[in-house]
Amino acid sequence: MGCLSTNAAPGEQDTVWRRSQTRVGGLDPVDRPMAFCLLQENMRGVDICKQLLACNPLGGILQDRHWRGLFWFLVNLSIVNAFIVLRESRKENPPAWVQDGLFTQVSFRKRLGNQLAKCAQNHSETVEIAGSRATRAEAPVEQRHRMGKISSISKRCKTCHLKNLRHESVYGCVVCRANLCKHPSCFWEFHGLSPRNKGSTRVGFIKDRISGDVTVKEVEDNVDGAMAP
Repeated sequence: MGCLSTNAAPGEQDTVWRRSQTRVGGLDPVDRPMAFCLLQENMRGVDICKQLLACNPLGGILQDRHWRGLFWFLVNLSIVNAFIVLRESRKENPPAWVQDGLFTQVSFRKRLGNQLAKCAQNHSETVEIAGSRATRAEAPVEQRHRMGKISSISKRCKTCHLKNLRHESVYGCVVCRANLCKHPSCFWEFHGLSPRNKGSTRVGFIKDRISGDVTVKEVEDNVDGAMAP
């Protein structure tokens, strides 16, 4: 049998003791290449890693695409590596959540999941607060209320809903964020103006947020092409 190795000197031997074939209960020395000893010592960590990867893995269905399978493998591998580093570095001083000094991967994964969920929640809340502050800071005194596309799915018209009519639309007032159907009268009625107003809903009107004054530019044609079916 030949042995090819790059981490041991040629001819370097190691001795192990195996059960004797001639003496009952005895042991006989057996010479083997040093590369076998190094392989046995260093591959133990790989075997342990494979055992940990097989427990509580993250991932989708077995029919996932190859790139997705590779992605989940790397995610699980990073979790296992983090667990091993924590376990080996905190043996003498385990964290408070470790019970009786026993590190379990299940507890580690649960705690990691809770921490990631809290980080995502805090990030979304921070973005929402920052966005609301920016909106308040940039909100002009005069705002133009007009019709435009405000949602990706159809929702009930606010004006028709009060009349027990079911009309749905993806359009509405871009300032009030209220869905309104294509009829111009619904737009004007929703804002407390005359439904016979001849102003274009695509142009809308300007309203002063402080005084409440409304400025409407009337036109002869009140048909809004953008709201046509």
